[in-house]
Amino acid sequence: MGENRGRITQVRTARSVICRILLLDGKLFEIDVDKRAVGQILFDKVCEHLDLIEKDYYGLSFTGLHTGLREWLNVEKKISKQMKGLAWEFKFEVKFYPPDPQTLHEDLTRYQLCLQIRNDIVNEKLPCSAVTYALLGSYTVQSELGDFDIDEFGPGTEYIRKMRFAPHQDRELLKKIAELHRTHKGQTPEAAELHFLENAKKLAMYGVDLSNAKDGENVDIQLGVCWSGILVFREKLQINKFVWPKILKMSYRRKKFYIKLRTGEFEEFQSLIGFKFMSSRHAKRMWKICVENHAFFRNREPDSPGTQRGLLRLGSKFRYSGRTHFQTKQAMMGVDRPSPFFDRVHSRATYHGRTKNKDLHDEMFKPRPEPRHIPEYNREEKMMKKVPEPEIHNREPEDVFDDDEDDEEGPDNRKSRMEKMHAVPTPLAAVMKKDAPVNNNLEHHHRRRRSFEEADDREGVEDDMERSVDAPPTQQEPPSVHDLPSPPLDPPELLSKEERKKREKEE
Repeated sequence: MGENRGRITQVRTARSVICRILLLDGKLFEIDVDKRAVGQILFDKVCEHLDLIEKDYYGLSFTGLHTGLREWLNVEKKISKQMKGLAWEFKFEVKFYPPDPQTLHEDLTRYQLCLQIRNDIVNEKLPCSAVTYALLGSYTVQSELGDFDIDEFGPGTEYIRKMRFAPHQDRELLKKIAELHRTHKGQTPEAAELHFLENAKKLAMYGVDLSNAKDGENVDIQLGVCWSGILVFREKLQINKFVWPKILKMSYRRKKFYIKLRTGEFEEFQSLIGFKFMSSRHAKRMWKICVENHAFFRNREPDSPGTQRGLLRLGSKFRYSGRTHFQTKQAMMGVDRPSPFFDRVHSRATYHGRTKNKDLHDEMFKPRPEPRHIPEYNREEKMMKKVPEPEIHNREPEDVFDDDEDDEEGPDNRKSRMEKMHAVPTPLAAVMKKDAPVNNNLEHHHRRRRSFEEADDREGVEDDMERSVDAPPTQQEPPSVHDLPSPPLDPPELLSKEERKKREKEE
């Protein structure tokens, strides 16, 4: 028991009480709480110990003094008023089973839900077939122990013998679980838990809170409350279901619990159905469970203290004050924190580099102080790193220079770029500017000569294109010597402006 006990030591005073909370993984958590504290303080401390932020699905339960049944700690009332004559011992359990577990935000929340479902299966609160026992058990082994390794686990079922998968498990069930475990190779613990929840939520009794009662004919029945409404069972078979939209009002009086249904399209009178319980406390307990489940799953926001809804019995001060399912999902959409690290119950092996305990994980990943003496070359390398320049409008030409762009530019671009780069032209720029008229005249002459030759070629082609399709091609006579074009004149001598002035003076 010593290994499974966690204790937060505080300064003991005459006003403090030791609270013992049994967690879902079987560990016992102890903490000192002020006698005048309300339930919310204790519940927040437990969630802080678990590093759990999606806490609206959970609650603290205890065994009622008068009913002997599970009751939930009211977080708005003082603990001392609710625990009169009882030891301050609680269980941390799932209070509202989410209809779609895959929508939960964090892996830790899903893992706690898996632990609750596994406890429900072992305690016979969630009955299922042998095939389902084996399938859910195989996902449990994959989540806790990782991939099957014959060198570590051996060929038999000895490695899972101490794990509980069913109320009455035998060797055949363990063999089937071990066979299915080998087929899950490669699944991470988070993926295995998702598969576990996807199969568990399909069970008929998933998340159903049962209470014994009698119907109008005094026949023993069971009333179940879940996210969809109120279920009626007789001899473990569901015989009726009242969904929340169909229920108009719920109330209790003495030993009886009443449900008023909405009138149908072709009905003239409202239906009022009553169920008889062992005592008025049992009837009130059933009514409170129904009110809380209806408010959590159906309302967008909880009722304010001054609001009285139709589902609340006249004169009752009880109401659900926590966040609703809708508010919880909306709040978690804005949460952005790294997935919390946690140890699973039976995790003996590392999986894909996972560490075995939280202390080792914290030691490995805690921030390290930087060394005081940094080598000089490191500082220079940091300065030499190319940092992208922010976009600046009206940038001066000398502020932009990229070596990569120069390789793709032509001579003209490089020339104009050099002129932009330097306010005073360089000697190379002056020479290029001086020879520019000469080069331009030569280029103009060659361009004109090419245009004459292309025009002659086009005339011949156009003559051929003008003939009809049936006409034979014209036979062209070879040109005579006199018809040949005269050779082009020598290109004019190109002189610079200074040379022309000098030649004019000589003439």
